[in-house]
Amino acid sequence: MPVKPISALLPLALFLGANSFAQESPNEPRPLKEGDRSFLLEQLDSLRDRATENATQRFTGASSAFRQAVTSDDAAVELYVQCVEQVDFKDRERSSSEFREWKKNNKQRLSDESFAVALRLQLRWLMLTLRANATPDDVADLGPEAASIIETLFRDPKALAPQVGLLTENVGGTVFARAYKIHHDRLEGWPMAPLERSGRSFTAAPVYEKVILPPLRKARKYDELRTAWATRIRQDEIAAGFWSGEGERSEEGQSLERERFLTETEPQLRWQAEADLFRTGDEKSAAVQMLKHLENHLSHPQARAWEDEFRQLISPKKEGDADGTAGN
Repeated sequence: MPVKPISALLPLALFLGANSFAQESPNEPRPLKEGDRSFLLEQLDSLRDRATENATQRFTGASSAFRQAVTSDDAAVELYVQCVEQVDFKDRERSSSEFREWKKNNKQRLSDESFAVALRLQLRWLMLTLRANATPDDVADLGPEAASIIETLFRDPKALAPQVGLLTENVGGTVFARAYKIHHDRLEGWPMAPLERSGRSFTAAPVYEKVILPPLRKARKYDELRTAWATRIRQDEIAAGFWSGEGERSEEGQSLERERFLTETEPQLRWQAEADLFRTGDEKSAAVQMLKHLENHLSHPQARAWEDEFRQLISPKKEGDADGTAGN
């Protein structure tokens, strides 16, 4: 917030000087009087209202610009260039010739279709993050939109591969947020990017764990929960195939890391899915699937741990122990 002009502070200084400090010894305490406190609280309220109004105006302007930018690749790139000019050149008092030189040096990137697609996805996640922060009590309602963004992200993984790192960036620190001076407290439990790095690959697991799956668990929508898990596993397989580093690749552009995912990671995720459904309440269906899973993966390194977990889940509950675990 800008510092108030000196002229705007004069009434405050005069008020306090006339009412609090008059005819007091320089060595005596100078407590605020009741009128001083009331006046100061009024000033604080006024400052807060102005700050809220300014933030609302910035939010409204940003939302309008972002909605327009996600409508096309050209619009997204145009807004990106405008924001870079504002943040990296105008705000830093750099010359227009330097900005033109930057555009010239980045011409190839700015004309790359995959870069434009990544910008649109980044903007969509920034807009969803702003909504989550504005209405934190309604975050559960944002699951479908979050799922839509993630599904779009995995629609053409080979084309998006050169830009996938862009989608791990904290959207609160993007050039879009900085240009529109969007500052907010980070909402606890909200992923600030649609993707995160996972070993040599990428995953949308935080979005599923914190945004998509919780409302399905709470509502006990078993079929939708199972479908969401299946979608997440499929997307992790895609990421392992197309976004897992510079290793050897097949003719289709997929990394051989996909094979390791299918033999090691996928069985773990499928077990986690069934255990999740069991704990959510779909015990009969999940138990059947978990037993089949054990039969099909007896040689998996986690098989013994799965068996132990399964035994614990299906063991009769002890009296007075609602979750089936022994009390201390």
